[in-house]
Amino acid sequence: MFKKLLIAGLFVTSTANAAFYTGNDLYNKLTSSDSSDRILGMGYIAGIYDVFDGSSICAKQNVTLGQLKDIVIKKLAEKPEYRHMTADNFVYVALSEAFPCPKKKNT
Repeated sequence: MFKKLLIAGLFVTSTANAAFYTGNDLYNKLTSSDSSDRILGMGYIAGIYDVFDGSSICAKQNVTLGQLKDIVIKKLAEKPEYRHMTADNFVYVALSEAFPCPKKKNT
């Protein structure tokens, strides 16, 4: 399932520009002993979350940035074979998998 979502996530971002971070870069920032690196990593996650909140990521209103960070770190740790991919795709897939939106009913 994760692999299918990750591939689908590739279509979410533009292929015309290079990514700022890979999954490896983001994992290193989030697990760094340097607080400024961790803050940058959390800001990156917050940005991806804000873009897709309510459209393809449907977390409860009281979800915290710390929870989002934990989800992303866990997925990065569990799937090191995908860390070379762009971080935006990785964050999108991890969060949309953790917080799927309800399917719309056909009327």
